[in-house]
Amino acid sequence: MVVASELQKQLKAGEYSKVIAAVEALNVPNEELKADVWLLYYISKYKNKELPKEAWKVGKYNNPESLDRKKYINELAFWYLAIGKPEKTIKLIKTIPQKEFTAELHARIATAYMMMGSLDEAKPLLEQAHIKEPANHDYLANYASCCYRLGELETALKLYEKCIEINPNDINAKTARDKIIAGTQDADKLAEDLKKEFEANPDKVELIFEIFRFLNYKGDAEDAGKWLINQLKPVEELIEMLDGESSEENNKTLALQRQLRLNLAQHYNSINQYKNSLAAYNQLLKIWPETNEIVLTGYLETLQKFGDNKNADRLLEEYKSANRLSEDIYRFAKAKLLNERNQESAALELLEQINNPNDAITQLKAELLLLLGKIDESNKLLLEISENNPLVFARLINSKNFIPDDLVFAKLQNMVKSLFDDELRSNICFALAEGYSKRKDNEKSFEYLDMANKFVAANLDYKPEYFSKKIQLIINFFTKQRLDKLPKLKPEQPRPIFIVGMPRSGTTLTETIIASHSQVEPCGERSTMPMIMHAMNKNYKAIKPYPLGLQEINAQQLQRMAQAYCQQDISDVARSAAMITDKLPHNFANIGFIHLLFPDSPIIHVRRDPRDNGLSNYQQNFGARRGGMGFAFNLEHLANEINQYHKIMQHWRDIEIPMFEFWYEDLIADQKNMSKKLLDYCGLPWEDNVLEFHKLERSVKTASVSQVRQKMYKSSSQKWRQFEKGLEPMINAFDKDLVVYYEPNE
Repeated sequence: MVVASELQKQLKAGEYSKVIAAVEALNVPNEELKADVWLLYYISKYKNKELPKEAWKVGKYNNPESLDRKKYINELAFWYLAIGKPEKTIKLIKTIPQKEFTAELHARIATAYMMMGSLDEAKPLLEQAHIKEPANHDYLANYASCCYRLGELETALKLYEKCIEINPNDINAKTARDKIIAGTQDADKLAEDLKKEFEANPDKVELIFEIFRFLNYKGDAEDAGKWLINQLKPVEELIEMLDGESSEENNKTLALQRQLRLNLAQHYNSINQYKNSLAAYNQLLKIWPETNEIVLTGYLETLQKFGDNKNADRLLEEYKSANRLSEDIYRFAKAKLLNERNQESAALELLEQINNPNDAITQLKAELLLLLGKIDESNKLLLEISENNPLVFARLINSKNFIPDDLVFAKLQNMVKSLFDDELRSNICFALAEGYSKRKDNEKSFEYLDMANKFVAANLDYKPEYFSKKIQLIINFFTKQRLDKLPKLKPEQPRPIFIVGMPRSGTTLTETIIASHSQVEPCGERSTMPMIMHAMNKNYKAIKPYPLGLQEINAQQLQRMAQAYCQQDISDVARSAAMITDKLPHNFANIGFIHLLFPDSPIIHVRRDPRDNGLSNYQQNFGARRGGMGFAFNLEHLANEINQYHKIMQHWRDIEIPMFEFWYEDLIADQKNMSKKLLDYCGLPWEDNVLEFHKLERSVKTASVSQVRQKMYKSSSQKWRQFEKGLEPMINAFDKDLVVYYEPNE
């Protein structure tokens, strides 16, 4: 017997094939199906791309006059909601006088308003649905959710408590309740109460995970991890259970211990503690002989994030040979590995072979197309899945070819209010900021920009003083006298061109222009130079860490470092090129070491007005949030970064390290003249194709991925003036003795 409520759960979970299979297994003609089952079946077929948008007209709805009008409107309204047309739902239901609304109609139209972001209109309708049917859990949960999104936390908390009374197993209501309390003074008390409840009822294992989630909501990620660790049994004990006789008690224990370690592995992954995550996965593999695909793919992804692509690749092939992964899962995982190695075309080819692509696969395909410069194709793919996943709009907005309409804005704004995850909310806020910027609504754009950065900054532990100390240490070490005494090396092939500057200063554009030359192979942002510096103490244990250890390094050791730089982690094409580029912006701090290893290599410094440069960093949704870009999410931290950057660049000038320096603003004002100067400095003859840099076929994996696919544009110059009021905390924190503003040539 098919139950409509079960089908509805599967529909909400996106399990469309299961709904279709369950209904078709009944082998009942359409006209004999119950209306709610029939509707869920056809919505699932539509979502599964098996039917057109007019699918509701099929079968019994060919003759709507034969149906009860109110029921027909109610079910058609549900159809419009399911296919993402809330405005049609509202228009349809409003054909019925409100005094005739059933609880269900109140709930339907309220849901449509919520989808459109009109929470104030939804709230009284949801309240009426709850009043008419106070025992209906779904109406109560939606009413609570609406109050929560409106910021009426006290009311929402009471409603969520009622939800839990009606259904003690309602995880969503418990999650929402805990989220609200986590931000109040009662948070510590609730945490203690939950722990005491677990001590009194150790068999209630669901409390383990509720306490874990709550500690995370409180912002105690470290304590959350420790809480799970405290519930673990030794691996050796679990292996004995596996080897012994099977029993219900042992099976329950093993299942719980596996789930605990899976949660722990995913938790450490989410806070970038990949070493701890791998430790949890390694334990899982020992106690789960028939390990499922979720564990295997999670383990592989963590290896990648940890930088161990070699082992990830090896294990992926092992799992495939042992038939532990389906063909489609294997192709998806392999494509991600290939993407990490800048083999985008090969990755795309693998994804094309997947029989039933889901949203995650489609998004990766879109990302690969974008990296390869096929922006329109990328956008088309994203639009196809946007109906089921409004988050996709966040990606689309960042494309220069997509301008959102009012409905898209409403959906995204509603998600900012309703989502709990700060990272998701920050992603949406960055997209809204960009969307409003396209509409020239600068005030609204900066409002969401500020919100986005604050969501990120709240979860960072960035300390600007560390960078300041690092810069001072480098300045103190690299004096002209010391640099002159250090050994000079012979040139290496290929000859690198180093392009440095603050992030978002124009380094990608500069590299793309130079790399359009036939004698140059682009290598993008190489992390090789920092890795060599950091490994110095590891490889030569007797010496001090960088830079102090350079005093103890001989010419032969330095030469090996230079050779390693020119040969490691680059393609065969790059190895055989006359010149390669390295445009890691933060190499501006490493210019002394670069000049030591490659005294004859060109060093190009791209300057940009710090006000525009700072704004561009603040506007960018950087992925490396716990890495070198932690400064970018706070205006005062941004100012400190820019101050230190100007300080060290002046130092390199003072000790007379040769560089070619130019302003980004001059490049976009006079592309041809500046391009000639760049090529001359690198010792390269002129080629006209450098003026067609946007046609260069290459992958770009930086924030400038869209910009370098277009001809030179000047809209980014003096953009800071549009947001001057909001940027005051940064501008006021600039060190006027260090920071230099751009002055156009007369």
